[in-house]
Amino acid sequence: MTFEEAFSDYELPVRIPMESFREMMRGRDLKTERSIGCFDDDRLVGFILCGYREDANGPILYDGGTGVVPSHRGKHLASDMLGQLLRECRVQHIRRFVLEVLEHNVKAQALYEKAGFAKNRFLRCFRTDKSLVPYASAQSCCHLEPLDRSTYANTDHRSLTSFIPSWQNDVSSVLNNWEQYAGLSVMRDGNIVGYGLVHRIKGDIPQLAVSDDADASCMFALLVHTLCCLTEARTLSMLNVEAGSTLDRLLEKAGWENHVNQHEMLWEDRT
Repeated sequence: MTFEEAFSDYELPVRIPMESFREMMRGRDLKTERSIGCFDDDRLVGFILCGYREDANGPILYDGGTGVVPSHRGKHLASDMLGQLLRECRVQHIRRFVLEVLEHNVKAQALYEKAGFAKNRFLRCFRTDKSLVPYASAQSCCHLEPLDRSTYANTDHRSLTSFIPSWQNDVSSVLNNWEQYAGLSVMRDGNIVGYGLVHRIKGDIPQLAVSDDADASCMFALLVHTLCCLTEARTLSMLNVEAGSTLDRLLEKAGWENHVNQHEMLWEDRT
């Protein structure tokens, strides 16, 4: 697959089965009609996979993966494709384009900055072996209940999360692949005061919402311990946690490994 070939020597080499690739495309709203490819005869040698959504601020594009196969690098294909996409954004009145780039990928950062992207926030990625997660029992302050799709979709997420999730962990991304996740809500006095979701197979936790009050540590420990039982994976992972957030501090305190970081970058057309 061209996608794997383009990322074969990446800081985090990509090995992705076709079903997982389809899940990624579906979850992140990646659209072939919004994406761009570069071909050598009939061979795809470069691409930018783009997601598209609309929110209260209008349409927004997302870079779900920019890659060029090793044999065709050094020919400015990535900058040419990006330039064409940004020109089309202006024509189609798409004023925002967001992406993530690895902390140490300074070459890509320079490419995006030259195109007009600016660093928006710093995102940290964590993981831990389930065997390292301590036991946590229910507390008098709260209890857990299963979280169904309807309840999740209608929850006031902004009031519960300590930061706005990145594109791949956004509410829309979770709902697009809801059947792949198991969810728990933290209840207090009949109200949802937190929640957590975990991928049933992979162990990815796209969102873990805990209060910013004195019960945060207890809620975090209870959620993580229980989510461990809802996934087949041996490792739990949380990608794109905003640096300095309550969740970032809780993960650090719990001893999760911070194995890689990213910059979220944003392009805005102000013309």
